[in-house]
Amino acid sequence: SVVFSDNLESIGSLTFTNCSKFNSKLPTSIKYLGNRALSDTAYSYDVNLPNLIDVTSDKTNTPNDITGWLMDGWFGYTQIERVTNLGSITRISRNADNFYMGCFEGCPNLKYVTLPATLQTIGCRTFSGDSALIYIKCLAITPPTIQSSLWLDSSNSTFKFYVPDDSVDAYKAASGWSSFSSRIKPLSQFAIDFPNG
Repeated sequence: SVVFSDNLESIGSLTFTNCSKFNSKLPTSIKYLGNRALSDTAYSYDVNLPNLIDVTSDKTNTPNDITGWLMDGWFGYTQIERVTNLGSITRISRNADNFYMGCFEGCPNLKYVTLPATLQTIGCRTFSGDSALIYIKCLAITPPTIQSSLWLDSSNSTFKFYVPDDSVDAYKAASGWSSFSSRIKPLSQFAIDFPNG
């Protein structure tokens, strides 16, 4: 176990990767997560990181050509069930079909996901293998760009997408989203379907 400082802002790449018994709750103060920071662990807490922001070369002293993978595999192959707050990130996972791991790839217990209003891009394998999904709630008014058909586990044909009411038609017509048009619902319907959140 690890006791984190309440004002911890950053966890670097590969910090807890393959620590199979690691399951210590992250503080909400986290701003930056490196590549595969908690992948292949027993982490099971809700992902609630309201201060999370995009990784940038200025903050990590990395050249621009590798910042793309710094958001990869954050919670891949963990035991998380719910993603409630990803702060103000604008992108998630990388746009490359052959890269190592999506942010939430291979999470067998992941059921509930909320994506932030700031999100602009969803990369490859973000939810690949997450067959237990019940809903993905996307708060972005403009449909985020889907960069790969491999972004989720298409074998799960029952989970729903909930999006802003005025954006339903835009999502249904958007590339990458249109194939799920029958499952895209307004956020007002979410309150009816899931009155307890």
